[in-house]
This record gives sequence, structure tokens and C-alpha cells, in this order.
Amino acid sequence: MSFIFFRLNSFAQTKINIMKKLLLIAAMAVASFTASAQVESQKTKFGVAFEAGIPSGDAGDAYSLAIGGSVFVEKPVAASFAVTGSAGYTSWSPKKEFKDFFDSYGVIPVKAGAKYYFGKNFYGQGELGAAFGTNDGAKTGFIWAPGVGISYPVSDKTDFDAGVRYESFSVEEFNMGQIAFRVALKF
Repeated sequence: MSFIFFRLNSFAQTKINIMKKLLLIAAMAVASFTASAQVESQKTKFGVAFEAGIPSGDAGDAYSLAIGGSVFVEKPVAASFAVTGSAGYTSWSPKKEFKDFFDSYGVIPVKAGAKYYFGKNFYGQGELGAAFGTNDGAKTGFIWAPGVGISYPVSDKTDFDAGVRYESFSVEEFNMGQIAFRVALKF
């Protein structure tokens, strides 16, 4: 009988520990929501972007253009500071003299970062992540991308966003860099 009581008591203690953890998580979520409610521009924005880049570094020797698109999210965490996430697709087109040797190179960049607004519309942004090659046998590389831009409201719920960044990732010993330009709409 004492064994059954011990098992029931142990089970009850486990449930209490789980409840404590759930209450702690709920309290942290409420605190996070309350803190973000104090941010002037408290709404999370989602967006779509068109991107074009001029290859540089090792990539500049073999590729003429990088073109693609992305989707992204921007979550304010303070009055002038937001965390960001993005994913997209970029196709690197080879120069004419190399078209007989290799095809275009496809990449899916997945990045997370931060954005800081200097004043009302201008910002600086930095992102880190992974670049997944889509060609046969392509590897995944570490990607980093610092940049600057402007975000300007065009309606109550929509912003126009334009920026320029330097983006680089390495695959094996080959550096794929670009000076990338982006135009986007945030909703």
C-alpha cells in the first residue's frame, strides 16, 4: 500500500513541477507581450522583397548577377530595435565566358538578425544564418549580411522598404559575396 501511495505522491509532485514550469512560461510570455506593447510601433511586420546583387570576391570572377526574392518578418522589441528573420532564393548567373563550364548556382539563404532605426525611417541591420546550395552536391555555408536601408510608410498598414547590404557566404573554400539591393513591401 505504501508503494502505491509513494507512486501517487511522486506522480502528483511531477504534475506540480510541470504546472510550475507552465506558469513560469506563461508569466514570461505575458511579460514579453507587455514589454512589446510599450513599443511605439508594436506590430510585427511581414514582407516580401525583390533582390538583385553584384557578385564580389571569388564569385565576382565567375558570376555576373545574383537575383532573387525573399520573405521576412520584423518583430519590434524596443522603440528603435527589432529582431528579424528571412528566407528566400537567390540565383547566381555565370558570366558569358563561363556558361559552357557551369550553370547558374542556386542558394536558399535563411537568416536571423537585428535592425536598429536611426531616427524615424533609416536603419542599420545585421543578419547571420545558413546558405543552402540547391545544385547537385552543393554544400551549406555560413552567411552574414550587414546593411543599411530606409523604411517609409505608404499607407496605414503598408511600408515601402529599400536597402543595400554586403552579403557573404563560403562554400568549401569558395567565397560567394555580393553587394545586394532590395526593394520590399512590409505589411
